[in-house]
Amino acid sequence: MPTEILIRRVVTADRGKVLVSTHDVLTSLQLCNSETFTTRDIALILAQSRQELPLDQIVYSVRRAIAWLLTRGYVARSKDNPPRSLRRAPNWGTRYIKVEVMGPCDVALLNKIFMRA
Repeated sequence: MPTEILIRRVVTADRGKVLVSTHDVLTSLQLCNSETFTTRDIALILAQSRQELPLDQIVYSVRRAIAWLLTRGYVARSKDNPPRSLRRAPNWGTRYIKVEVMGPCDVALLNKIFMRA
C-alpha cells in the first residue's frame, strides 16, 4: 500500500484579490456619457482613480464584474455588435448598454392598494 495521500487539500479556485467590485463598475457607468460602452471604456474610467494597478488587471476585473451584472440584468449586450465574421478585427469589442433597473418594491403600499384592509 502506498503511504501517499491520494486526495490533497489544496485550494485550486484561488480568486485572488478583488481589484474592482461590481459597485465600482455601476458607479462608473453613471460617469460614462455614451449609450453603449465596452469593458475597456469602464476600465479607463476606473484607472484614473487606481493608478497603482496596471490597466490589464483592471480590464480583467471589469470583465468579471460585467459578466456578473449581465447575468443579473443590470447591463445587456448592444444590438449594434458586429457579426461573427468581423470579430477578428483588431479593434473589436463587445458593446454593452445600461438597463434601467427598478428600485425595491413598497410592499405596504401594495397591500393597501390591493387588499383595502
